Amino acid sequence: MVYGQEQTHAQIAVDAKILSDKIISKNYSDDDRKKLKDIANLIQNTGQSIGETYKDNKKALQYTDSAIFLFNILGDTLSEANNRKFKGYLLGTIGKFF
Repeated sequence: MVYGQEQTHAQIAVDAKILSDKIISKNYSDDDRKKLKDIANLIQNTGQSIGETYKDNKKALQYTDSAIFLFNILGDTLSEANNRKFKGYLLGTIGKFF
């Protein structure tokens, strides 16, 4: 299954939880990893679209944090780093400097 517009946000969240739990417990298949990566990419793309197109940076930050969490579980350090960079941009635009 390819994740996209045909699934609801609630169903995607449920699937992400189930798949991430499987990966954390090391009881997963290659297909499970692929599905979770598809979900993480969908969440990442949604967050970036919301931030760049609609300028709703607080909502984009929520999606970006979710993508970071999933990419961390997957061990995809490149995608995680790219999302952390975008998160820094978003935090800067809403005035959250540490």
